[in-house]
Amino acid sequence: MKPKISLRWRLTIWYSTIVLLSLVAFAFFSYYWVFNELYSNLDESLKKISNTLKYIIKEEARYSELGEEESELSYLLYGRKDKFNIFKKEERSRFIGPLRPEKNETNTSPSDVVWSAIFTHLLLNPDNYFIQIADTNLQIIWKSKNLEAYELPVDKTYQAGKVKNARYSKYVYYDNVIIGKEKLRLLINRNEYSIITIAYTVREVQETLQSLFSAILLAVPIILLVSIAGGIALAKMSLKPVDKMTQTANDITAKNLSLRIEEPDTDDEIARLARTLNNMIKRLEQSFLRIQQFTSDASHELRTPLTILRGEIEVVLSRERTEEEYIEVLGSALEEVVRLSNVVESLLQLSRADGGHAKLSFERGHLSTLIEDIAEDISIIAEAKDITITTDIQNGVVAQYDEGKLHQAVLNVLDNAVKYTPEKGKVKVSLKDREHYVEIKVSDNGLGMTQEELSHIFDRFYRVDKARSSENIKGSGLGLSIVKWIVEAHDGKIFVESQPKKGTNFIMMLPKSQNLS
Repeated sequence: MKPKISLRWRLTIWYSTIVLLSLVAFAFFSYYWVFNELYSNLDESLKKISNTLKYIIKEEARYSELGEEESELSYLLYGRKDKFNIFKKEERSRFIGPLRPEKNETNTSPSDVVWSAIFTHLLLNPDNYFIQIADTNLQIIWKSKNLEAYELPVDKTYQAGKVKNARYSKYVYYDNVIIGKEKLRLLINRNEYSIITIAYTVREVQETLQSLFSAILLAVPIILLVSIAGGIALAKMSLKPVDKMTQTANDITAKNLSLRIEEPDTDDEIARLARTLNNMIKRLEQSFLRIQQFTSDASHELRTPLTILRGEIEVVLSRERTEEEYIEVLGSALEEVVRLSNVVESLLQLSRADGGHAKLSFERGHLSTLIEDIAEDISIIAEAKDITITTDIQNGVVAQYDEGKLHQAVLNVLDNAVKYTPEKGKVKVSLKDREHYVEIKVSDNGLGMTQEELSHIFDRFYRVDKARSSENIKGSGLGLSIVKWIVEAHDGKIFVESQPKKGTNFIMMLPKSQNLS
């Protein structure tokens, strides 16, 4: 069984997870970038120093080849004079620039201080540099004092360390070279005049990286905790409108469906959810009102015939009756039973339609023939009121329809027209073939209806006041509701035009073909 975690905590967990992954990715990237930058800068510094020494050595060698005054370096390289004279303190500035004063020196002139600062920033910390120069015969001719008894490698095939990269064909970098207790980053620069080996301790780089790593270890948990707290507050604040909507929704019952959820003055997801719920509640309210009205009307329609039935049966059973009286009462009771049966059948039909269980069987057929047959059938009823039935039916109209349902719909409309048309009135039925649809029109010159009555004409159990006051006009008030459902089930439309005392027009527009999928 899955654990039940609230949306608020799920949002917080997701938010915190994303923040944690982002912090870890940023930490790795930062550490990697600083690592590469530090070592790249160190390599570049080693390269610059080796190039400076290479240039000086090259120039000294060139002077010797041109036969000019022999320099200290020419003696150094070719065995003349003191080989190490040029690397004495007063001569080293010719190789690597101004030197910092020794600890016991007291020369603190402004120029010395400036040059010392420049030297420090150009060469990082000079005390951590290890410099060694060898001739092309791999003989070491000079090395820095801090090397003491140690020697740096002079051969490019040196395997004590691992080659870091080979971006420059003239340079070979090594790391993890151990001199004494120091771990060095080493560069070998071999040229036609000498082999220059320069190393720098990686202690400062490692200390910087260690400080960065410690800062990351300290910062990531703190930032994560702050993010979790912020995520909880943010989730709570974001879901506060939802909690309010939930409370309002819980207060809505069948007795107060007019209550609505407060909609935020925004156009975000919460506002759209509130509007959707309000629209749903509105539809539910309308459905409940229709159900209440339907129940009330159905009770009224069923109560009248049941009351009549009960009264007649009670009267006939109150004392002994003649055979003729029994027959008369049974005949009246049969009329009420038929009326009840029609109401129940209509209700059942509409209930199936509302539930989507009523199926129509569409077939292509001659609509002209169907309308003519219906007009003939209604003429029998119209004769009793001396009403004239006229037709204007276009021949050869073909459409796709459910014959039984459409017959019921047109017959109901014509039956209504006859009912509400006075004696010696006129009813006309017409059929026209339009471009995309067929038009069935039923017109009469009967009682007509007001605009208010027209707005309710298709409501269930609704009958206009004139009809209710007339004892001769009977009906369940469900016929036009069934007609509207049948027309719409054919993907059609039905319109009503009417004026009081001038008559009514029912217009049914049906498509010529149906989507049977």
